[in-house]
Amino acid sequence: MDEGCRARSDRGIATTAFVAGLLAMIAEAGAGDTLVPDLTIGNEAFNLGFYGQVDTGVLHADDGRDGRWYVPAGNGNSSTRFGILFHAGEPGHASFGANYEFEYDAFSTKYLNQENDGDPDWNRFLTRKAEIFVDSRLGKLWFGQGSMASDQTAEVDLSGTTVIGNSNVSDLAGGQLFAVKGGGLSGFSVKDVFTNLDGVGRKLRVRYDTPTFAGFTLSGSYGTQVIPEPTDVDEWDAALRYAGEFGAFRVAGAVAYSGKGRERRPYGVYDGSVSLLHVPSGLSLTAASGHNDRKDDSDRAYTYAKIGYQRDFFAVGATALSADVYSGSGIRIAHSSGSSWGLQVVQNFDYCQTQLYLGYREYDYEDREAGYKPLRALLTGARVKF
Repeated sequence: MDEGCRARSDRGIATTAFVAGLLAMIAEAGAGDTLVPDLTIGNEAFNLGFYGQVDTGVLHADDGRDGRWYVPAGNGNSSTRFGILFHAGEPGHASFGANYEFEYDAFSTKYLNQENDGDPDWNRFLTRKAEIFVDSRLGKLWFGQGSMASDQTAEVDLSGTTVIGNSNVSDLAGGQLFAVKGGGLSGFSVKDVFTNLDGVGRKLRVRYDTPTFAGFTLSGSYGTQVIPEPTDVDEWDAALRYAGEFGAFRVAGAVAYSGKGRERRPYGVYDGSVSLLHVPSGLSLTAASGHNDRKDDSDRAYTYAKIGYQRDFFAVGATALSADVYSGSGIRIAHSSGSSWGLQVVQNFDYCQTQLYLGYREYDYEDREAGYKPLRALLTGARVKF
Protein backbone atom coordinates (compact mmCIF):
# COMPACT_ATOMS: atom_id res chain seq x y z
CA MET A 1 0.00 0.00 0.00
CA ASP A 2 1.42 3.44 -0.92
CA GLU A 3 1.79 6.13 1.74
CA GLY A 4 -1.14 8.22 0.44
CA CYS A 5 -3.52 5.29 0.68
CA ARG A 6 -2.19 4.26 4.10
CA ALA A 7 -2.63 7.78 5.45
CA ARG A 8 -6.16 7.96 4.12
CA SER A 9 -6.99 4.59 5.66
CA ASP A 10 -5.62 5.67 9.05
CA ARG A 11 -7.62 8.88 8.95
CA GLY A 12 -10.72 6.90 7.94
CA ILE A 13 -10.38 4.55 10.94
CA ALA A 14 -9.87 7.44 13.32
CA THR A 15 -12.84 9.31 11.90
CA THR A 16 -15.05 6.23 12.10
CA ALA A 17 -14.18 5.60 15.74
CA PHE A 18 -14.89 9.26 16.54
CA VAL A 19 -18.28 9.13 14.81
CA ALA A 20 -19.13 5.91 16.63
CA GLY A 21 -18.50 7.61 19.95
CA LEU A 22 -20.75 10.48 19.00
CA LEU A 23 -23.65 8.25 17.99
CA ALA A 24 -24.61 7.60 21.58
CA MET A 25 -24.87 11.37 22.08
CA ILE A 26 -27.22 11.91 19.15
CA ALA A 27 -30.65 12.18 20.73
CA GLU A 28 -32.49 12.64 17.48
CA ALA A 29 -31.27 11.78 13.98
CA GLY A 30 -33.30 13.50 11.30
CA ALA A 31 -35.25 12.20 9.03
CA GLY A 32 -28.79 0.25 -1.39
CA ASP A 33 -25.87 -0.92 -1.30
CA THR A 34 -24.90 -2.58 1.95
CA LEU A 35 -21.61 -1.68 3.59
CA VAL A 36 -19.47 -4.22 5.44
CA PRO A 37 -17.69 -3.16 8.65
CA ASP A 38 -14.01 -2.49 7.98
CA LEU A 39 -13.02 -1.83 11.61
CA THR A 40 -14.13 -4.64 13.95
CA ILE A 41 -13.57 -5.09 17.68
CA GLY A 42 -13.98 -8.52 19.29
CA ASN A 43 -13.90 -12.07 17.93
CA GLU A 44 -16.03 -14.37 15.78
CA ALA A 45 -18.52 -14.97 18.58
CA PHE A 46 -18.90 -11.41 19.86
CA ASN A 47 -17.95 -8.33 17.88
CA LEU A 48 -18.70 -4.69 17.17
CA GLY A 49 -18.03 -3.22 13.74
CA PHE A 50 -17.82 0.36 12.50
CA TYR A 51 -18.25 1.27 8.85
CA GLY A 52 -19.13 4.07 6.50
CA GLN A 53 -18.42 5.95 3.31
CA VAL A 54 -17.93 9.49 2.12
CA ASP A 55 -19.24 10.23 -1.36
CA THR A 56 -19.12 13.72 -2.84
CA GLY A 57 -18.50 15.31 -6.21
CA VAL A 58 -19.31 18.08 -8.65
CA LEU A 59 -22.54 18.37 -10.67
CA HIS A 60 -23.09 20.31 -13.89
CA ALA A 61 -26.69 20.59 -15.11
CA ASP A 62 -28.13 22.30 -18.19
CA ASP A 63 -31.92 22.73 -18.39
CA GLY A 64 -31.86 23.91 -22.03
CA ARG A 65 -31.78 27.58 -21.07
CA ASP A 66 -28.67 27.78 -18.97
CA GLY A 67 -26.03 25.51 -17.45
CA ARG A 68 -24.56 25.81 -13.98
CA TRP A 69 -22.12 24.07 -11.64
CA TYR A 70 -22.97 22.79 -8.15
CA VAL A 71 -19.97 22.40 -5.84
CA PRO A 72 -19.99 20.31 -3.73
CA ALA A 73 -22.68 17.83 -4.76
CA GLY A 74 -23.53 14.72 -2.78
CA ASN A 75 -23.98 11.68 -5.01
CA GLY A 76 -27.68 10.71 -4.92
CA ASN A 77 -26.80 7.21 -6.13
CA SER A 78 -24.85 6.39 -2.96
CA SER A 79 -24.96 8.83 -0.05
CA THR A 80 -22.41 9.61 2.64
CA ARG A 81 -23.23 7.39 5.62
CA PHE A 82 -21.94 5.89 8.87
CA GLY A 83 -22.96 2.82 10.84
CA ILE A 84 -22.38 0.47 13.78
CA LEU A 85 -23.03 -3.28 13.59
CA PHE A 86 -23.12 -5.54 16.65
CA HIS A 87 -23.12 -9.33 16.25
CA ALA A 88 -23.08 -12.18 18.75
CA GLY A 89 -23.16 -15.92 18.11
CA GLU A 90 -20.90 -18.84 17.30
CA PRO A 91 -20.22 -19.44 13.57
CA GLY A 92 -22.62 -22.05 12.22
CA HIS A 93 -25.12 -21.55 15.06
CA ALA A 94 -27.97 -19.16 15.79
CA SER A 95 -26.85 -15.56 16.25
CA PHE A 96 -28.33 -12.16 16.91
CA GLY A 97 -27.27 -8.58 16.38
CA ALA A 98 -28.17 -4.92 15.97
CA ASN A 99 -27.43 -2.31 13.33
CA TYR A 100 -27.63 1.49 13.42
CA GLU A 101 -26.87 3.54 10.30
CA PHE A 102 -27.46 7.15 9.30
CA GLU A 103 -26.71 9.26 6.25
CA TYR A 104 -25.97 12.92 5.74
CA ASP A 105 -26.89 14.38 2.35
CA ALA A 106 -27.03 18.17 2.75
CA PHE A 107 -25.73 18.64 -0.82
CA SER A 108 -27.46 15.65 -2.45
CA THR A 109 -28.11 15.75 -6.19
CA LYS A 110 -31.64 14.61 -5.29
CA TYR A 111 -32.37 18.15 -4.04
CA LEU A 112 -29.96 20.59 -5.74
CA ASN A 113 -31.79 22.70 -8.34
CA GLN A 114 -31.98 26.06 -10.09
CA GLU A 115 -34.09 27.66 -7.37
CA ASN A 116 -32.04 26.77 -4.30
CA ASP A 117 -28.83 27.31 -6.32
CA GLY A 118 -27.09 24.51 -4.47
CA ASP A 119 -27.58 25.96 -0.99
CA PRO A 120 -27.32 23.08 1.49
CA ASP A 121 -29.90 21.93 4.00
CA TRP A 122 -27.63 21.42 7.00
CA ASN A 123 -30.33 19.51 8.90
CA ARG A 124 -30.71 16.71 6.35
CA PHE A 125 -29.70 13.79 8.58
CA LEU A 126 -31.60 10.56 7.95
CA THR A 127 -31.66 7.38 10.01
CA ARG A 128 -31.41 4.55 7.49
CA LYS A 129 -31.32 1.60 9.90
CA ALA A 130 -32.13 1.08 13.57
CA GLU A 131 -32.84 -2.62 13.83
CA ILE A 132 -32.18 -5.90 15.60
CA PHE A 133 -32.01 -9.30 13.90
CA VAL A 134 -31.90 -13.02 14.64
CA ASP A 135 -30.18 -15.39 12.20
CA SER A 136 -30.47 -19.19 12.30
CA ARG A 137 -30.80 -22.26 10.10
CA LEU A 138 -34.52 -21.43 9.88
CA GLY A 139 -33.84 -18.06 8.26
CA LYS A 140 -33.33 -14.46 9.32
CA LEU A 141 -35.78 -12.22 11.19
CA TRP A 142 -35.50 -8.41 11.47
CA PHE A 143 -37.31 -5.92 13.72
CA GLY A 144 -37.05 -2.14 13.46
CA GLN A 145 -36.20 0.52 10.88
CA GLY A 146 -34.56 -1.00 7.81
CA SER A 147 -35.03 -2.42 4.34
CA MET A 148 -38.35 -3.95 3.45
CA ALA A 149 -38.24 -7.22 1.51
CA SER A 150 -38.67 -5.45 -1.84
CA ASP A 151 -35.97 -2.82 -1.25
CA GLN A 152 -33.45 -2.75 -4.15
CA THR A 153 -35.18 -5.55 -6.06
CA ALA A 154 -35.24 -3.22 -9.10
CA GLU A 155 -31.51 -2.47 -8.73
CA VAL A 156 -29.72 -5.81 -9.10
CA ASP A 157 -26.70 -4.85 -11.21
CA LEU A 158 -23.33 -6.58 -11.82
CA SER A 159 -21.88 -3.87 -14.09
CA GLY A 160 -19.58 -2.37 -11.45
CA THR A 161 -20.89 1.16 -12.13
CA THR A 162 -23.83 1.41 -9.71
CA VAL A 163 -22.05 4.15 -7.74
CA ILE A 164 -22.88 6.52 -10.63
CA GLY A 165 -25.77 4.86 -12.48
CA ASN A 166 -28.50 2.25 -12.03
CA SER A 167 -32.17 1.76 -12.90
CA ASN A 168 -33.16 4.70 -10.68
CA VAL A 169 -31.87 7.14 -13.29
CA SER A 170 -33.13 10.22 -11.43
CA ASP A 171 -30.44 9.87 -8.74
CA LEU A 172 -27.80 11.67 -10.81
CA ALA A 173 -29.75 14.96 -10.97
CA GLY A 174 -33.09 14.32 -9.29
CA GLY A 175 -33.62 17.83 -7.92
CA GLN A 176 -33.26 19.65 -11.24
CA LEU A 177 -36.40 21.35 -12.60
CA PHE A 178 -37.47 20.98 -16.22
CA ALA A 179 -37.70 24.14 -18.29
CA VAL A 180 -40.82 24.90 -20.32
CA LYS A 181 -40.25 25.66 -23.99
CA GLY A 182 -40.74 29.38 -24.49
CA GLY A 183 -41.18 29.90 -20.75
CA GLY A 184 -39.60 29.55 -17.34
CA LEU A 185 -39.11 26.61 -15.03
CA SER A 186 -41.80 23.99 -14.53
CA GLY A 187 -43.06 23.09 -11.09
CA PHE A 188 -41.66 19.55 -11.12
CA SER A 189 -38.23 17.96 -10.99
CA VAL A 190 -36.43 15.00 -12.55
CA LYS A 191 -37.28 12.72 -9.59
CA ASP A 192 -40.99 13.53 -10.09
CA VAL A 193 -40.82 12.17 -13.62
CA PHE A 194 -38.35 9.26 -13.41
CA THR A 195 -38.59 6.34 -10.97
CA ASN A 196 -37.70 2.65 -10.95
CA LEU A 197 -40.70 1.67 -8.75
CA ASP A 198 -38.28 -0.08 -6.42
CA GLY A 199 -40.57 -1.62 -3.83
CA VAL A 200 -41.29 0.32 -0.64
CA GLY A 201 -37.76 1.12 0.54
CA ARG A 202 -36.90 1.31 4.27
CA LYS A 203 -39.64 1.29 6.92
CA LEU A 204 -40.30 0.44 10.56
CA ARG A 205 -41.09 -3.21 9.91
CA VAL A 206 -40.83 -6.87 10.71
CA ARG A 207 -39.13 -8.91 7.97
CA TYR A 208 -38.34 -12.57 7.42
CA ASP A 209 -35.94 -14.15 4.91
CA THR A 210 -35.91 -17.90 4.28
CA PRO A 211 -32.64 -19.82 4.16
CA THR A 212 -31.06 -19.79 0.70
CA PHE A 213 -31.88 -22.90 -1.34
CA ALA A 214 -30.23 -23.53 -4.73
CA GLY A 215 -29.43 -19.82 -4.91
CA PHE A 216 -33.00 -18.65 -4.15
CA THR A 217 -34.16 -16.66 -1.11
CA LEU A 218 -37.78 -15.72 -0.39
CA SER A 219 -38.57 -12.67 1.79
CA GLY A 220 -41.62 -10.98 3.22
CA SER A 221 -42.19 -7.92 5.41
CA TYR A 222 -44.86 -5.69 6.95
CA GLY A 223 -44.39 -2.16 8.23
CA THR A 224 -45.06 1.57 8.05
CA GLN A 225 -43.12 4.75 7.39
CA VAL A 226 -41.89 6.70 10.41
CA ILE A 227 -38.86 8.48 8.86
CA PRO A 228 -38.70 11.25 7.78
CA GLU A 229 -42.42 11.69 8.64
CA PRO A 230 -44.96 9.11 9.91
CA THR A 231 -47.67 8.24 7.37
CA ASP A 232 -49.84 5.81 9.37
CA VAL A 233 -50.15 3.73 6.20
CA ASP A 234 -49.64 -0.04 6.37
CA GLU A 235 -47.23 -1.43 3.76
CA TRP A 236 -46.31 -5.00 2.90
CA ASP A 237 -44.32 -6.87 0.29
CA ALA A 238 -42.78 -10.15 -0.83
CA ALA A 239 -39.63 -10.73 -2.85
CA LEU A 240 -37.72 -13.58 -4.45
CA ARG A 241 -33.98 -13.20 -5.04
CA TYR A 242 -31.46 -15.38 -6.88
CA ALA A 243 -27.67 -15.42 -7.14
CA GLY A 244 -25.59 -18.13 -8.77
CA GLU A 245 -22.81 -19.07 -11.14
CA PHE A 246 -22.92 -21.14 -14.32
CA GLY A 247 -19.44 -21.82 -15.60
CA ALA A 248 -17.99 -18.48 -16.69
CA PHE A 249 -21.23 -16.59 -15.94
CA ARG A 250 -22.52 -14.92 -12.78
CA VAL A 251 -26.27 -14.36 -12.58
CA ALA A 252 -28.29 -12.33 -10.09
CA GLY A 253 -31.91 -11.25 -10.09
CA ALA A 254 -34.94 -10.32 -8.02
CA VAL A 255 -38.70 -9.90 -8.39
CA ALA A 256 -41.11 -8.34 -5.90
CA TYR A 257 -44.66 -7.28 -5.20
CA SER A 258 -45.46 -4.47 -2.76
CA GLY A 259 -48.72 -2.94 -1.59
CA LYS A 260 -50.03 -0.34 0.81
CA GLY A 261 -53.15 0.96 2.51
CA ARG A 262 -56.60 -0.54 2.93
CA GLU A 263 -58.24 0.68 -0.27
CA ARG A 264 -61.13 -1.26 -1.78
CA ARG A 265 -59.43 -1.25 -5.16
CA PRO A 266 -56.19 -3.21 -5.21
CA TYR A 267 -53.03 -1.14 -5.33
CA GLY A 268 -49.52 -2.46 -5.65
CA VAL A 269 -46.32 -2.49 -7.63
CA TYR A 270 -44.58 -5.29 -9.46
CA ASP A 271 -40.88 -4.78 -10.05
CA GLY A 272 -37.82 -6.82 -10.88
CA SER A 273 -34.31 -6.81 -12.28
CA VAL A 274 -31.74 -9.27 -13.59
CA SER A 275 -28.04 -8.99 -14.35
CA LEU A 276 -25.65 -11.33 -16.18
CA LEU A 277 -21.84 -11.05 -16.05
CA HIS A 278 -19.43 -13.03 -18.24
CA VAL A 279 -16.45 -13.07 -15.87
CA PRO A 280 -13.57 -13.77 -18.33
CA SER A 281 -14.54 -10.97 -20.74
CA GLY A 282 -16.00 -8.55 -18.19
CA LEU A 283 -19.11 -8.01 -20.32
CA SER A 284 -22.44 -7.61 -18.51
CA LEU A 285 -26.09 -7.10 -19.35
CA THR A 286 -28.67 -5.71 -16.93
CA ALA A 287 -32.42 -5.17 -17.26
CA ALA A 288 -35.13 -3.87 -14.94
CA SER A 289 -38.84 -3.16 -15.17
CA GLY A 290 -41.84 -2.31 -13.03
CA HIS A 291 -45.48 -1.26 -13.15
CA ASN A 292 -48.52 -0.54 -11.00
CA ASP A 293 -51.29 -3.10 -11.07
CA ARG A 294 -54.09 -0.49 -10.78
CA LYS A 295 -56.07 -0.23 -14.03
CA ASP A 296 -56.81 3.47 -14.18
CA ASP A 297 -55.09 6.73 -15.05
CA SER A 298 -52.54 6.33 -12.27
CA ASP A 299 -50.86 3.41 -14.07
CA ARG A 300 -47.08 3.80 -14.14
CA ALA A 301 -44.54 1.62 -15.93
CA TYR A 302 -40.94 1.65 -17.14
CA THR A 303 -38.23 -0.50 -18.70
CA TYR A 304 -34.46 -0.16 -18.29
CA ALA A 305 -31.46 -1.80 -20.00
CA LYS A 306 -27.71 -1.51 -19.46
CA ILE A 307 -24.55 -2.92 -21.03
CA GLY A 308 -21.29 -2.92 -19.11
CA TYR A 309 -17.61 -3.81 -19.49
CA GLN A 310 -15.01 -4.35 -16.76
CA ARG A 311 -11.27 -4.82 -17.17
CA ASP A 312 -8.03 -4.38 -15.22
CA PHE A 313 -6.45 -1.72 -17.40
CA PHE A 314 -4.40 -0.48 -14.45
CA ALA A 315 -2.75 -2.25 -11.50
CA VAL A 316 -4.62 -0.11 -8.95
CA GLY A 317 -7.98 -1.76 -9.64
CA ALA A 318 -10.65 -2.58 -12.21
CA THR A 319 -12.10 -0.04 -14.62
CA ALA A 320 -15.84 -0.34 -15.30
CA LEU A 321 -17.66 1.23 -18.26
CA SER A 322 -21.39 1.15 -19.03
CA ALA A 323 -24.20 2.67 -21.08
CA ASP A 324 -27.91 2.51 -20.30
CA VAL A 325 -31.36 3.53 -21.55
CA TYR A 326 -34.67 4.11 -19.75
CA SER A 327 -38.25 4.54 -20.95
CA GLY A 328 -41.20 5.30 -18.66
CA SER A 329 -44.87 6.21 -18.99
CA GLY A 330 -47.43 7.71 -16.64
CA ILE A 331 -44.87 8.30 -13.92
CA ARG A 332 -45.89 11.88 -13.10
CA ILE A 333 -49.38 12.12 -14.63
CA ALA A 334 -51.49 10.09 -17.02
CA HIS A 335 -50.42 10.10 -20.67
CA SER A 336 -46.94 11.39 -19.88
CA SER A 337 -43.68 9.80 -20.96
CA GLY A 338 -40.02 10.09 -20.07
CA SER A 339 -36.85 8.73 -21.62
CA SER A 340 -33.24 8.87 -20.57
CA TRP A 341 -29.85 7.57 -21.61
CA GLY A 342 -26.55 7.67 -19.80
CA LEU A 343 -22.84 6.82 -19.87
CA GLN A 344 -20.80 5.80 -16.83
CA VAL A 345 -17.13 5.13 -16.01
CA VAL A 346 -15.73 4.03 -12.64
CA GLN A 347 -12.07 3.53 -11.69
CA ASN A 348 -11.40 1.45 -8.58
CA PHE A 349 -8.43 2.00 -6.28
CA ASP A 350 -8.51 -1.20 -4.25
CA TYR A 351 -5.88 -0.39 -1.61
CA CYS A 352 -7.64 2.86 -0.72
CA GLN A 353 -11.16 1.42 -0.97
CA THR A 354 -11.86 4.35 -3.27
CA GLN A 355 -13.78 4.76 -6.53
CA LEU A 356 -13.49 7.71 -8.90
CA TYR A 357 -16.53 8.06 -11.14
CA LEU A 358 -17.92 10.08 -14.02
CA GLY A 359 -21.49 9.93 -15.29
CA TYR A 360 -23.41 11.77 -18.00
CA ARG A 361 -27.18 11.60 -18.46
CA GLU A 362 -29.84 13.19 -20.66
CA TYR A 363 -33.51 13.39 -19.66
CA ASP A 364 -36.46 13.98 -22.02
CA TYR A 365 -40.03 14.41 -20.81
CA GLU A 366 -43.39 14.90 -22.56
CA ASP A 367 -46.99 15.41 -21.48
CA ARG A 368 -50.14 17.19 -22.73
CA GLU A 369 -49.75 20.23 -20.49
CA ALA A 370 -46.77 21.86 -22.22
CA GLY A 371 -43.52 21.28 -24.09
CA TYR A 372 -40.29 20.83 -22.13
CA LYS A 373 -36.64 21.19 -22.99
CA PRO A 374 -34.24 18.24 -22.60
CA LEU A 375 -32.18 18.33 -19.43
CA ARG A 376 -28.53 17.24 -19.43
CA ALA A 377 -26.36 16.54 -16.40
CA LEU A 378 -22.81 15.42 -15.61
CA LEU A 379 -21.64 14.22 -12.20
CA THR A 380 -18.08 13.39 -11.21
CA GLY A 381 -16.59 12.62 -7.83
CA ALA A 382 -15.18 10.01 -5.47
CA ARG A 383 -16.53 7.47 -2.99
CA VAL A 384 -14.25 6.39 -0.13
CA LYS A 385 -15.31 3.44 2.04
CA PHE A 386 -13.96 2.63 5.49
